[in-house]
Amino acid sequence: MFIDGKQISTNTSTFRVLRVHAGFLGVVGAPILAGRDLSSADAENDPGVAVVNEAFAHRFFPAGNAVGSRFGLGAPGADVEIVGIVRNVGMKPSREAFPPTVYLPHLQSIPRYATFAIRTAANPSLLVPPLREAVRQIDSGLPMSNVRTQSEQIEQGFAMESMFAMASTFFGSVALLLACIGLFGLMSYSVERQTQEIGLRMALGARRLDVVRLVMRQTLILVLIGVVLGIGAALALTRTVTALLFHVTPADPMIIALAVVTLVAVACTAASLPARRATRVDPTIALRQE
Repeated sequence: MFIDGKQISTNTSTFRVLRVHAGFLGVVGAPILAGRDLSSADAENDPGVAVVNEAFAHRFFPAGNAVGSRFGLGAPGADVEIVGIVRNVGMKPSREAFPPTVYLPHLQSIPRYATFAIRTAANPSLLVPPLREAVRQIDSGLPMSNVRTQSEQIEQGFAMESMFAMASTFFGSVALLLACIGLFGLMSYSVERQTQEIGLRMALGARRLDVVRLVMRQTLILVLIGVVLGIGAALALTRTVTALLFHVTPADPMIIALAVVTLVAVACTAASLPARRATRVDPTIALRQE
């Protein structure tokens, strides 16, 4: 690749080249940050021009002089001039960062096939039949395939992620239910073992609120131990978890806080019934038990 007549070590896999129609960047919501947009005046016999995105400008022109510079993939004389810088915009759902992108006017190098982007305020699915009819009137032999709305494209692009999220939600809910059942059983067993102690406390004047506090305190101690071990394990597995997340950090304080609050709420709910049972213990019967 040549930049301002100087060859640099790179290849076409480090950036992408898109040939677009004038006005395409405005349709996809990519505003011009510097310079100008491509126009219909950039025709085949006019000097070669290009618009690059922020990622391209920052990578190959760190000094900030991208507009007005020239680059090319062939000989130094067969290059194009950068006339504008556009904001980074994704053409399809991706986990990766925005790649360096070059936008060339399609009139200066007509491709074999084209992708049209149409922006409308109405329901986009209603425009498909009129579009097919318009294409048929221009050329009945011209195929028109893979017509998708932006929402459909996003859903298809994140199909695997959506499936994984649903599976994670299901198994997470099952794990939460099992934790609730296990905690309920554990606290019920603990209350049964402490029947004499609870009866003695109530015989000595302990109130029902004191008994509830005793049971809930034991529950919260177990939850605290689980929270500490769980957060430690989550932070230790950060690298593995990061590969499964999209625009979410595994150590997000809000996510961790939400998980802790959820666990505490579930634990308190699971321990509420044993706590109520403990308040109904008859001190006389409890003291007679072996």
